[in-house]
Amino acid sequence: MMTILEKLKRHFRANERGSRPNTQERTSVLSDDLILQGDIFGNGEIYLDGGVNGNVSCEKLIIGRDGYINGQIQCKEAEIYGKVVGSISATDVVLAKTAQVIGDVSHKTLSIQPGAVIDGFCRQNDLNVSSKGGTKLPFAEESLGRAKTVRSKQKRLKKSLDNPLSTSTGKAGGYSRKTVH
Repeated sequence: MMTILEKLKRHFRANERGSRPNTQERTSVLSDDLILQGDIFGNGEIYLDGGVNGNVSCEKLIIGRDGYINGQIQCKEAEIYGKVVGSISATDVVLAKTAQVIGDVSHKTLSIQPGAVIDGFCRQNDLNVSSKGGTKLPFAEESLGRAKTVRSKQKRLKKSLDNPLSTSTGKAGGYSRKTVH
């Protein structure tokens, strides 16, 4: 497997020769000194060490330790080492020990390293998420219905936590709250 650094070196060498690398090998980088206001849509890989105040949609997203996103994420693969405030919808999600997620995670496969923090609900699904939004609603439509749903689920969860005699399993509507330390 090729590292990000190797991919970047290959990309720049190809550009020096005047040829363009294969789209599958392209990586877009947002460095730690940049903060982007607005949505990002792409077909390749995005490596983020800076900040994004907006939604991100791509094939693969890697958020570095210093990176953060305030918005929704929709991609096939997500590797989180930094912070996300918003929902993640991805086929494969990896949360490193330095990851902090404040929001819901919808996934097919989820890997959580000890030390990662999730303040939200995790939901496993069988949908293959497309960066083009093939199986998911567009961000705007999805967020309209999400606010009411999350509030009602939070009320149910709080009610079940307040009532220790409740027969609840800790799950609300197929979601479960997880924090890994």
